[in-house]
Amino acid sequence: MAAKKKAPQLVLLHGDDEFAITETVNKAKAAYQKIDTSGLNFSEIDGQKTTIGQLRAVTDAMPFLAEARLTLVRDVLPKGKSKKQSFLNDLLDYLPNLPPASQLILVETKSIPKNSRLLKQVAKHPEHEIKLFSVPKGTELQNWIVRRAKSRGGSFTPRAAAVLANAINDDPRVAAQEIEKLLLYTKLERPVDVADVELHTPAASNANIFEYVDALGGRNAQKAFRTLQTLLAQPGQEPIQVFSMIVRQYRLLLLAREVLDKGGNDQDIIRELKVAPFVAGKLSGQARRFRIETLERIYRRLLELDIAMKSGSNHATVLDTLTAGLTVR
Repeated sequence: MAAKKKAPQLVLLHGDDEFAITETVNKAKAAYQKIDTSGLNFSEIDGQKTTIGQLRAVTDAMPFLAEARLTLVRDVLPKGKSKKQSFLNDLLDYLPNLPPASQLILVETKSIPKNSRLLKQVAKHPEHEIKLFSVPKGTELQNWIVRRAKSRGGSFTPRAAAVLANAINDDPRVAAQEIEKLLLYTKLERPVDVADVELHTPAASNANIFEYVDALGGRNAQKAFRTLQTLLAQPGQEPIQVFSMIVRQYRLLLLAREVLDKGGNDQDIIRELKVAPFVAGKLSGQARRFRIETLERIYRRLLELDIAMKSGSNHATVLDTLTAGLTVR
């Protein structure tokens, strides 16, 4: 039987993917608890509130009825105007002298620059491990969803993974929750498909709105009507609600186009429109496909239809008329 791989004595986890870091920490704690069930040799410390003396009081102590003790320190780097620079300096001096019976995990929920003294000092340790966790985005997030589902014994179609990735705004924690929910719905008997995501993930409506507007902008009537029906098929979704989403989308596109025409970029759209980065990127891409005069014309037409809907016109018919009018060649 192959010998079990020994856990590294000094570990540094960093990056903006807080969810992945949390899962990694939990796995390390679970593995340690299998070795030491007493719970007496594990400590978790806030690096912003401790001193090197307090840390050493834990890490230098001999483990009680165990081979090693495990200490987790979060946020060792100074934050803003923090006075913890002295703690960091003391920590850097201490790391080469970490006792053999002490394992230390350092956690930073942001990416640490390659020239960081902390990164360099950890790398010098003979038993170290450094892991960078970056939030997966775009195609990378889609692949992450597929791998996550597979690790849970299920699967996603590529298109379903793409729709979910677009819907959850680059948030792996939310994606993980949605994956569990969708796999439970399919009972692992078949791959999760687009219809499943659109039915059970409310945020998918936003992705459908983008797809619908893309179809309108490309004058793709078939795709526009298909996406419109998907929107209307959402549980509890009424035509008047879908119309409100369309109006809001074109209002955002008009505002985004104004920002772009003034020389702005995605960051300016985030700030001015107060939308998430993912939404800003989609708005920017769509707004560039329209002249501002076209968006103004469409928006005026939407206001006219809004009056018609509130005056008693058949809501579904109004949506069909809108779709046909904007895709006619």
